[in-house]
Amino acid sequence: MTRTIKSSSLIKTIARDGRTIALKYATQTDAWSRFYLSSDVQEKFVKAVEKKAYIPSNVTEIIMAETDHESPADKRTHFTAQAKDDKGEHVETMHILPASE
Repeated sequence: MTRTIKSSSLIKTIARDGRTIALKYATQTDAWSRFYLSSDVQEKFVKAVEKKAYIPSNVTEIIMAETDHESPADKRTHFTAQAKDDKGEHVETMHILPASE
């Protein structure tokens, strides 16, 4: 289920295809608040996004909403993230597979 992200915290900014993309994690949605996210999970998310083959050209921000998990709709282990453009508008919800260790 896609939640409305109300606030987020910056993990890292990466360069991709001649643009910068802010990688963040959700700190509050319409259903919950997150007060802490381990640096290990943050780094796994960064590596997963860096490995992702395709990111739409208008995306300037990717916010992790859910840490790596499986779901009934997607049995693969994945992060759920929301991609936004430079105006903060939702572009797409992504399932991002963790990078191979």
